[in-house]
Amino acid sequence: MKTHLATPGRVAVLGIASVTVGMGILINASATSSPSSSPTVRPATSSSDYAAMEVDRKNPCPESRQAPSLDDLVQDGRALQTKAFKPTMTAVCGTKPVVGYGDITVTYEDGWAKTDGDRYWRELAETADERVTTVAGRTAYLGDADSPGELNSVEFIVGDLAVTLIAEADVPIKELLALANDLELPTP
Repeated sequence: MKTHLATPGRVAVLGIASVTVGMGILINASATSSPSSSPTVRPATSSSDYAAMEVDRKNPCPESRQAPSLDDLVQDGRALQTKAFKPTMTAVCGTKPVVGYGDITVTYEDGWAKTDGDRYWRELAETADERVTTVAGRTAYLGDADSPGELNSVEFIVGDLAVTLIAEADVPIKELLALANDLELPTP
């Protein structure tokens, strides 16, 4: 079995060894996978999985470039607006938007329209011994950091977008959920 690391803008096929890279999720599959093919997925929850985030929040991945604006990303259907939270950074990693809200980073990945989010996140939570909740009526995966150096995460699907919120372990998961619930989401 190979480990695939889906990162903004590229997919790297790796051996079993651990690797330090920018924003992404670790995917264990025997072949290249897409969200709709239900691979075995482990969200990247350690700081080493998101190494670039720690280095420079204004430059969240090696190939990042500043995004035009959150409004432009929202208008293009590539990101979501918030009601009260104000972004502190916008960037594009490859083709994937990344928006910072202080200590919380939100990434958006398209190509998830055919994925049954409820089933996908529940199976992942069971496999990873994590839990699920709901964000505006959508099933959301909660990745609780177990120790310093790991990251808290909240992940859910909105239309074609997989939305991932991440923060260091010292940022309570309830703060990620507050931001997730502040996103302007269409009715499921």
